[in-house]
Amino acid sequence: MQTAKAVAERVLALIAVSSAAHEQPPSSVRTWLESNALENTLSPNEKEFVYSDNPSQAQLVQASWRLEACSVLLWALGLLPNLSRSSVHTDFSTLGLPAELTQAASSFVEAAALRAADELLHMQDRIHSLHWGVRAGPSGRKLFPNAAHEEDADPSVVYERHYAINWLCDATENWDDVQTDT
Repeated sequence: MQTAKAVAERVLALIAVSSAAHEQPPSSVRTWLESNALENTLSPNEKEFVYSDNPSQAQLVQASWRLEACSVLLWALGLLPNLSRSSVHTDFSTLGLPAELTQAASSFVEAAALRAADELLHMQDRIHSLHWGVRAGPSGRKLFPNAAHEEDADPSVVYERHYAINWLCDATENWDDVQTDT
């Protein structure tokens, strides 16, 4: 299991990456990372993206989806009471990030605390099952515990959530190497 500190730092990295997807070139993101000594929280792929002045369209799209992973980590830190339905796309306004989170990054990291391990593992199991169902198609979705609520699951939302929860629970060292097998 990742530490609370690692999860909080990953949240900040994901906020930076998602922000960089919407600001080209991401000068203010780079300045924020450097002023908060957070450059080393970025994975190698994230660092390449954030410090590129001409990222590809595919990199921009991938980076913009990272807020979906961020929501899982914010939930794990107890900053979101629940995850939204997997059909709902996350954006900065729905995350309800307090300004202090980015203005006092070191305080955010120091104060971070994770939910209980059994709660995190239960969520990992739920998300894994949901991802399996999405990959299985309509017949797979019939196997969801509450198929009516997950019939419209967005595969990209589910993938990002699975990515984040696996990183958190399986303690994969490199964010770029997380597996989402079902």
